[in-house]
Amino acid sequence: MQVQIVGFPWFTRETFPVLRAMCEDGNKLHRTYDEWLRAAETGSKSFEAKGCKVFRVNLDPEQFPKWCKAQGLKLDSNGRSRYASFVAAQLATGGGLSSTVQ
Repeated sequence: MQVQIVGFPWFTRETFPVLRAMCEDGNKLHRTYDEWLRAAETGSKSFEAKGCKVFRVNLDPEQFPKWCKAQGLKLDSNGRSRYASFVAAQLATGGGLSSTVQ
């Protein structure tokens, strides 16, 4: 049986305002961390309910922009999703990066 791996972009209370400000679509994110957290927990649980293995990937304000730049991606929802998917794939295949996952 195969398990689908999902990388879910995750903020911490400390990094949320920093990343919200730096992302091109930051104005589309929730206004507060608590609002975002409620929505994110619901979203990640819905993937888990479908049988997916969810990796909550912390978005580091230093590493995330560097990775996006190297990949030619914008700091937006696509960049966040692609970064989380990349980290989840690395973890799923034993590639490390455990400090970025909750």
